[in-house]
Amino acid sequence: MSPLHLTEGEGAEVAKLRDDLSSAVGNEYTLGALLGAGRSGAVFHARNAATSRAVALKVAWEDPAARAQLARETSLSTEVAHPHVLEMRKLYLGKRIFAIEMPLALGGTLDDLFQKGAAASFHYVRGILRQVAGALDHAHAHGIVHGSLCPVKILLDENGQCLVSDFGLRLPLQTGPTTARPSELGAPAYMPLEQRRDRADVDGRIDQYALAVIAYELLRGRRTWQVSAEGVFAVEAIEIMPTRAIAHGVPLSATVAIKRATSREPGQRYASIAEFVQAFSGDTSDALPTPQRAPRKAGAGRRRSLLLGSTALLAAIGIAGSRASVRDKVRALWPAGWSLSGDDSGSEGEPPAAFPDIGPLDTLGSSNRSGGDVARSRRRNSAKVTPLPSAPRPTTGIITITLQGGSSAFVIIDGQTRGGTPLTWRASAGRHIVSLRGEDKYTPPAMSVNLAGGDTALVAFSAATRR
Repeated sequence: MSPLHLTEGEGAEVAKLRDDLSSAVGNEYTLGALLGAGRSGAVFHARNAATSRAVALKVAWEDPAARAQLARETSLSTEVAHPHVLEMRKLYLGKRIFAIEMPLALGGTLDDLFQKGAAASFHYVRGILRQVAGALDHAHAHGIVHGSLCPVKILLDENGQCLVSDFGLRLPLQTGPTTARPSELGAPAYMPLEQRRDRADVDGRIDQYALAVIAYELLRGRRTWQVSAEGVFAVEAIEIMPTRAIAHGVPLSATVAIKRATSREPGQRYASIAEFVQAFSGDTSDALPTPQRAPRKAGAGRRRSLLLGSTALLAAIGIAGSRASVRDKVRALWPAGWSLSGDDSGSEGEPPAAFPDIGPLDTLGSSNRSGGDVARSRRRNSAKVTPLPSAPRPTTGIITITLQGGSSAFVIIDGQTRGGTPLTWRASAGRHIVSLRGEDKYTPPAMSVNLAGGDTALVAFSAATRR
């Protein structure tokens, strides 16, 4: 293994932190380059002398709040035992130093992809979402929310597998000197409104919002935020047209799913991150918007024939698009910024060869899986006039949850935290189990609701004696 090199040009605070850490670990570790720094501390490349393995050492700043945050991230991440969660091993070294050892993610982070300036393919982003969704939904099921998800928090190992790091919130939210508010954890460009305002309904849907923004950025190949030369931080508004693809080669299912997952109100987002990824992949029937057909005008048949002929011509050219001369001639026919198959090298947005396009969602079955091809065919017969179809039967209803007496509680529907009382929640028709979690005991402990499409069910709880 090649020797490690110290990073030049470190700031005074980082240099002092390095010296303190080096003195504390002694001969147990050999410190190398600075890998990164954040709110809670700095991360150094290191070598464990006992195992002779390259690792990462994360050390907290010399500040009580930073040490508390690092301790909280270590504790929560350790509780989320999942293959796609970065392992964090606590290593307390003394009163002035608090550090932890972590595996070294040789593949960097998702944030590094933006340095290449190329958009990731739909299939690559789908593979990322499936792995991250498994880790986040597993954490949510244990009452743990990430709270600060952003590209730099999703690491890649040497095989391109995702590793989520630094979980920061436990539900229900506790108050205390070592507990941070949700707004103090997240990155501004990836925080929904309820997190920025520290609302009581903060739950796992803030992670869904952040993951949807990350997917949007990866598909477009650029961040939604920037810092000007004057140091002004600006966030770009996410404007998504449900009938327009986010980028070339991206199905409309991804467009619609990201739009819903980034809804302003958390109740309009998906019930879980796995459900969001299913819709993103085109595996649900409601992933596509209903097309609006304009009235047929005179001469439409002739234009339609010309359009079909042009489409066939472009398809034929696309088959032979590997020829540079043909590609150059056709490129002018496409809208600005589009291409036939990425850049001329044919490698734009391609995932690493070892990155598997599999994940926890594979266990849900693949009988209705479209594999990203969400095109729909429809028969048309201009010689017949068919009656208008009747309005579709509603497939969702409303559950309203109230609490009498006691303090506000978190609402658990089908094992997932959905928000705080009082809560109005849209759910699919069928049977749902509703319970509360908070500082009190509640009567009844849980309720079963048989919800019919289009109906509203009222679920009332009352607080009993204090625990």
